[in-house]
Amino acid sequence: MSSEPDNSEIFPVSNQGDVTLVKRKAKELALNSGFNESEAEEVSIAAIELSGNIIKHAQFGSISIANIESANRKGIQIETKDKGPGFSDIEKSMTDGFSTSGTLGYGLGSVNRLMDELNITSDGKKKTIITARKWIKTRPAATGAVCPYDIGAATRAHPKMNVNGDSFVIKHWGNRALAVIIDGVGHGQFAHHAASAARMYVEKHFDLPLEAMFTGASRACRATRGVVMAGAVFEWDTGLIRFASVGNIEVKINENIKQRNFNVRRGIVGLNMPKPLVNENKWEKGGVIVMQTDGITSRWEWKQVMPVINRSASVMAQYLTQNFSKDHDDATAIVIKERKA
Repeated sequence: MSSEPDNSEIFPVSNQGDVTLVKRKAKELALNSGFNESEAEEVSIAAIELSGNIIKHAQFGSISIANIESANRKGIQIETKDKGPGFSDIEKSMTDGFSTSGTLGYGLGSVNRLMDELNITSDGKKKTIITARKWIKTRPAATGAVCPYDIGAATRAHPKMNVNGDSFVIKHWGNRALAVIIDGVGHGQFAHHAASAARMYVEKHFDLPLEAMFTGASRACRATRGVVMAGAVFEWDTGLIRFASVGNIEVKINENIKQRNFNVRRGIVGLNMPKPLVNENKWEKGGVIVMQTDGITSRWEWKQVMPVINRSASVMAQYLTQNFSKDHDDATAIVIKERKA
């Protein structure tokens, strides 16, 4: 991330009065930039957390607030600078409950959830720069165009558990569609907690590039046992599919999609996650993609789903979870196919 834009307004921070001023200025700028009331309030809360972080750890420093623009997106940037003790483990500092000052330790974790980007530069001694950005969401297309992709999902909990350790997110905006499948490590309450943390982050940041979405979700899951996750973004106008996956999510593609760069990386989102590989593929007419957690056997064949191959994506996903689920795990399937006229 670059440092202060030319239009930055810089404020010294050393006491609670400074924090109150920064909160008010951040919200005013967010509203004037085009954020709605709820989004502007989130920006102001992030400003409180970041300026409060200066007082708790460094006693004094500075915070800058500015409008930003990049790749046809507009947003707001908040950046703090101080000469406090810094961070010896930057990623650990974003874990909910982690604190070096005797507080509850939810500050940077909250900023990660409220803002779209969070970057920390620290020498671990006497220099720390924290930069947070939030982008205005892409609004729905005004043309009234209907998404050409039919995306459906079905999920069920472990037969002996009362909570589901799997989750999913499906979103449509502009001329894009997103499908994300999430599997909390193990099953039961702890897996459910991990999957919920990842789902809530993805739902709030659905329009981020996949690599940034995985990074933010991993930070949101650091206080949990972690998840495995796969996500695909479908571009309506170009027919491109962008895909990324970390962990043992199974992806099955029928023969109509010829380019099969749906590569996965080993690892766990939330526990030293590796950098995800983002692959590009081209949608082909008649294509069908299935993403499934390991609670569904990987051994089913396309001929076994012929009874529902021409039905909706939701019906097909339900068929997979009903007929091919294992009896000792949560099970979830997302199906993507062409929408019928």
